[in-house]
Amino acid sequence: KLEHAQKDLENQQPLLDVVRERARELCSGADAASGERVEQKTRDLVAGWNVALEGLAERAVEADSQLQRWNQLLDTQRSLG
Repeated sequence: KLEHAQKDLENQQPLLDVVRERARELCSGADAASGERVEQKTRDLVAGWNVALEGLAERAVEADSQLQRWNQLLDTQRSLG
């Protein structure tokens, strides 16, 4: 499931890039206050995106660690049996 979630985020990355480009275009034609709001919303979106990516990466590392530990336990059980 983690791999699927990571793939989904990777597949959505081009959409984030489009949003960032559109935000730049909006800011270039907007007054200062509106431009700042668009920039802030874009920063918030990117920050949330990065949190999601980092969270998935951390979960993948933890899952791999647990799998290794499980395999060690199975090996120990086999050697005792």
